Amino acid sequence: MMGIEPNTQKTPRWEAALMRNRFVLLFIVLLCLPSVCVAQGFIPFTLPSRNDATRPDILKKELQRATAARLRRLEAFAGAQQAWIIHTCKLTGDQQTRLKERCRQKIAASQAEWMRTGGARSDNGAYYDARPVDFVKRGGAADDVDLIHKDGIDETLAALLTRDQMAALEKGVSDRLAFLSDSMISQAINILDNEFYLTSQQRNELRVVLKPRLAVVLEESPGRNAQYAEPVNAWVFKLIRTADELIALSELQIEWAKDIRSRGADFNYYGSQYMINAQNLPSGKPWREELKELGQLQRDRISKAVQRCVAVAATGGELSAEDRQRIRLAGKGVADQVVTDWLRTERERLSAREETMRNGDPAEAQSLQSSQPIVWVRHVSVIEHSPLWHHTLSKLSDAGQKSFAVRQHARNRADAEALVAMMDREMWLTPTQRSELIGDVLKRLPDDGLSTSHGGYFPDQAMLVYLMYEASNQENFGGLTPLQQQIWTMMKGHFTPSEDGLYQSPSVHLGWAFEVAK
Repeated sequence: MMGIEPNTQKTPRWEAALMRNRFVLLFIVLLCLPSVCVAQGFIPFTLPSRNDATRPDILKKELQRATAARLRRLEAFAGAQQAWIIHTCKLTGDQQTRLKERCRQKIAASQAEWMRTGGARSDNGAYYDARPVDFVKRGGAADDVDLIHKDGIDETLAALLTRDQMAALEKGVSDRLAFLSDSMISQAINILDNEFYLTSQQRNELRVVLKPRLAVVLEESPGRNAQYAEPVNAWVFKLIRTADELIALSELQIEWAKDIRSRGADFNYYGSQYMINAQNLPSGKPWREELKELGQLQRDRISKAVQRCVAVAATGGELSAEDRQRIRLAGKGVADQVVTDWLRTERERLSAREETMRNGDPAEAQSLQSSQPIVWVRHVSVIEHSPLWHHTLSKLSDAGQKSFAVRQHARNRADAEALVAMMDREMWLTPTQRSELIGDVLKRLPDDGLSTSHGGYFPDQAMLVYLMYEASNQENFGGLTPLQQQIWTMMKGHFTPSEDGLYQSPSVHLGWAFEVAK
């Protein structure tokens, strides 16, 4: 199994730290402390401890480091955009000089505002964030220097261009935004496919249905725009709950949609692979009994997912009776294996939690006692990353193997496009670069796809970390300019491998890190 998932080995110490850190973060926001106190969100350096965070010398040092790192990110982004504009519009030497000066002015103004406010935006109180993906969102640092906004082209830039150059720019912008929007739709379809196991026809139908809905979401969401449009979890998961109203589904898929609707509002954010708090479980029962019931629930979910998976593969009529029987038996074996391993892990974790509450550090024990235990549910996508499942597929007929490969190829293609779109938002790729990179990235992805959890806090960053550190080919991408390669190196620097095998993001103080699943 290859891919990236948020670390699910949550220890009692982790749970206690999560509760404390959430309280600290809320306390900081409410008091409107300078955002340098939470500087981990935008540059790769360590957040000062609670005891040190208010020391003037620490604040000054962190602000200096944050300012320098932010400046490097802005200069690289502006340089990449300049190169794209020059290439697209065929600017003269004089036009290039004036464009460069305009970018310099924008960067200087942005940095001055950054220093004036101590790192916080004065208009909405949000914090700058130069972390990859967030850097190019509306409200991210790049927004200040971007000359091609959703609301229009920078007036100074427009004044530089001839009529023909403006037409070329508008066409280039339109083509680029169409690619970025299509990549978001592809990601959304993959998330829906995680749950429903879609046929090729259903994927195509969803692409048509989701386009107008995406436009509405981008207009209404203050944190997203067409320049950067990641799958908005709440939007996508609401779509999952109403998937049977979007396109024609099979009986098995409709049954799953109804099951999802019965889960309540929590599904809107976390998805079916995430938290089920003890408050949502049968009340008054010991957690060991609750785990047993959840184990049976998961076993049923995985078994039904196998049925949906087989049904999709059979749409081409190429699965023999023998192939179907092999898959059904493998699905039962995978369900037994996943649930058994999960029950053992959760029992050990919750037993350790109880021991900490009885005999552990008083501060940790108090934090744990004030919160309900969290049960982490495995997603049904674990089926396709199981060695038993892989072995079974290898024993199918050639026609049977091809039937299952069609869906996986579509998923991998969508992931490759999404990853290139993330790079494009930062690097301003040309159409030729974009096409070449999609093919290059596709070759680097594992055959069984990315095991990325789309319900996590940082789903897109998790995909990037895989490409940065765990892809089959770690050589630099061909076709990138030196500046674009420098941007890729900067992006990679925001995720640090740790000794325990996790890839920490600058926001690890919130209790999250990325684990590469083998």
